[in-house]
Amino acid sequence: MCRCDVGFGGSNCSSNPMNRTMIQMSNTSSSFTLGVSSSQSNNNSSNSNNNNNSNNNTMTPLFTVHIDSINEVITTSFDMNKTVKMMKLDNIPPNISYSNQSSEYVYYMMQTNLENGAIIIEEIYQFTKEYNFSFAGQTQNYQPGITKLSISIINWPFLNVNDSLILLLHTSFSSSSSPSSPSSSSSLQEMSYNATKMGSYMTFKMKKYTLHEELMPYAMLDGHPHSIHFAYLGSGVAAIQIPHFWGKAVIDP
Repeated sequence: MCRCDVGFGGSNCSSNPMNRTMIQMSNTSSSFTLGVSSSQSNNNSSNSNNNNNSNNNTMTPLFTVHIDSINEVITTSFDMNKTVKMMKLDNIPPNISYSNQSSEYVYYMMQTNLENGAIIIEEIYQFTKEYNFSFAGQTQNYQPGITKLSISIINWPFLNVNDSLILLLHTSFSSSSSPSSPSSSSSLQEMSYNATKMGSYMTFKMKKYTLHEELMPYAMLDGHPHSIHFAYLGSGVAAIQIPHFWGKAVIDP
């Protein structure tokens, strides 16, 4: 989940951001990009139209979120050296993608069919009104401007019932918004990580914009709530461990 401080929202964490924050889904990988309208990035007045759909306006990209890979491991630890199967997703185009809008949020969906028979579904909610969302027995309050990501893994062909999955979720600064001068990039790009009992948090800063990611330690495994664990691997990569399941796992980072 990508959020700002209470009472604020959007990529730039400013007030009343619904007409400014934009999302663009990728046609070449399991990724999406958060940005702002080009008019706002150029310090012009905000557009009076709703710019949640990037097709309606030109977007200045800021942050990109994508699934790097899903790894089946033979242990319950984060030991990637014990991987028995790995599926890279960073260069696999989605088979299905679409978006629509309700009175509370803009909804985006990407479905990717893997060669091992598994299906990955990413659902992105960009809230335009305050909304209470229940998941795994927990209810979260979402303020306008917050972007929520849910990931479903369906029919993963586990090699062993004792194996688990490690999903690598990568957040990066969009190349289109990165400074051209390498010497200035460190002052304009920052990231940090913090873990608590209630969840893990990553913060990304690009120029004057800040993205807060909150990773929730809950999942739905075959329709039942279950706790999950995270590890931060550095460089904006979060490892999300998912215990064995039979049909469907849903995580709500």
